[in-house]
Amino acid sequence: LNIARNAPDKIESGATLRVPIKVSGFPAGETARLTLAAVDVGILNLTNYKAPKPQTWFYAQTQLGHDIRDYYGRLIDGMRAERGTLRSGGDADAGMQMQGSPPVEATVAKFSGIVEVSSDGSAEVEFDLPEFNGSVRLMAVAWSDSSVGSATMDVIVRDPVALTVAGPRFLTLGDKAQLALDVHNVEGPEATYVVNVAHEVTAGAQVSLIQRDVALKTEERRSERLSLEPKSVGLQTYHVNITGPDGIDVARTLTFDVKAPAGDIKRTTIASIK
Repeated sequence: LNIARNAPDKIESGATLRVPIKVSGFPAGETARLTLAAVDVGILNLTNYKAPKPQTWFYAQTQLGHDIRDYYGRLIDGMRAERGTLRSGGDADAGMQMQGSPPVEATVAKFSGIVEVSSDGSAEVEFDLPEFNGSVRLMAVAWSDSSVGSATMDVIVRDPVALTVAGPRFLTLGDKAQLALDVHNVEGPEATYVVNVAHEVTAGAQVSLIQRDVALKTEERRSERLSLEPKSVGLQTYHVNITGPDGIDVARTLTFDVKAPAGDIKRTTIASIK
């Protein structure tokens, strides 16, 4: 199967990515189906993940292979000639929790599921992208009763003004945090942009803490440092956004845990009752 992908080469973060796909090469009367995945290229690079190509598996010439499996050696301990013991289970029920501060940049890993292709070979898939700056790899796999094929392409996702926020993963009550803001005017006009940092007091209610004007030329990059001092214990959420002309409004959310300065004190008293 031949797959033609007509997605845009570049799109703004937070927008809807529409991917028109054209599939050709399957015989008339057959029904073709496809799946489409959109994944952050940075995630794929962590494991050197290769885009799926089922045609190389089904149509490749392979030599005769064989496997040998022997479980007899597991029945008896070869060192002490004792009968082996089957062991299973883990520590999943021991109350271990995997909880941490969410990342500032949202991760992108979207999957369309199975999409049926129309009789003329056309299909369209939509993905709602989060606030994200980077490259997204589109990986399509199509198949019919007698054919199979795949295709890939990369789409750049970025705002006209890229905003990167870096901060601590946790703090102790009384500490002061330095927020590092990296602002890059990629395609925005030369102007003065307003950077605002707000603290989320309750769900939907924010209190502005810091507001600063940053003059940026086109393609200019600036780094800013903002100081924060949390006043309460627990998960604290801060919203950072930059606004400018032409409706530019880029937002990021930073959440970190503020811990008590000392742990709980436990006292044990032993006394005899007469």
